[in-house]
Amino acid sequence: MSDLASVDRPVVNRRRGARRPRSYERFNIHHRIQHFIMALGFTMLVITGWPLRFPELRVSQLGCSLVGGVEVVGIIHRVFGVSLIVVSVYHVIYLLVMFLRGHRSVAMLPSWTDAREAWGDVMFWLGRRPSRPRFSRYNWIEKVEYYAVVWGTAVMIISGIVIWAPTYFTEYVPAWVVSASVIVHGYEALLAGLAIFLWHFYWVHLHPDVYPMSMVWLTGKLTEGEMEHHHPRELEMIRARRTGAGGGNPSPDEGGEGEEA
Repeated sequence: MSDLASVDRPVVNRRRGARRPRSYERFNIHHRIQHFIMALGFTMLVITGWPLRFPELRVSQLGCSLVGGVEVVGIIHRVFGVSLIVVSVYHVIYLLVMFLRGHRSVAMLPSWTDAREAWGDVMFWLGRRPSRPRFSRYNWIEKVEYYAVVWGTAVMIISGIVIWAPTYFTEYVPAWVVSASVIVHGYEALLAGLAIFLWHFYWVHLHPDVYPMSMVWLTGKLTEGEMEHHHPRELEMIRARRTGAGGGNPSPDEGGEGEEA
C-alpha cells in the first residue's frame, strides 16, 4: 500500500474520560516564537517589497495609496526588515545557549544518509518504491529548507542594509556594490517568495498527509501516529530510551531530541 494511502491521521475521541493520544514535543516555545516572528516578518516584507520593487504597476500604486503612500510602505518594509534581523540574532543566541547547556545534537547537520533518503524519496514519488524512507528527526526536505532560510536571510539582510544606507556605504565601497545589492535583493526576494509559497506551503499545508495544515507550529507537538508516519526512526529511539533498550549514542543523523509530552 502506498504511503499516501496509509497515513495514520489522529482521530479525536470526544467521549468523556477518553484517554488523550500520546504526543511528542517537536518545537519548544522558543522554536514557535522564532517561527512566528519569521513568518510574520517574511509575509509583510513580501507584501511591502512588491510595490517598492515595481512602483510603476497599477496594483503597487493602489497598495501604496491605501496605507498613505510609498514612503509609508518603505517605513513598514524597514520595520519588518529589522524584525528579520532581530529573529536571526535570537536564533543564533538560542543555539549558542543550548550548546553551552550541553545540547549538542548534530541532527540538523547534512549527512550522506540525507542523500540516500533524498534518492529514495524521489524514487517513491516516481512510483519506483512502495514507501518513503524511514526518516529520523529531520528529513532531507526539512534540512534543505532550513539552510535555504539561513542563506537567504543572510543575503537579504546584508543587501537590505546596503540599500537602506547607500550614501554611507559608497564612502567605503564602489558604487556598483549598491547597484548589485539592489539586483541581488530583488531576485533573492523573488526566489524566497516562490520557495515559501510553492514549496513550503505545499509540505506544511497542502500535502495530503497534513492538509489543511500541520498544527505543530502552533502546538509544538506531534501525535504518536504522526511520529510513526513522519519520523519513525526518531520514535524508535525515544521508545528505546523509555524502555531502557538500545543504549549507546545515536548516529550523527539520528538526533533523537523529541520527548514525550
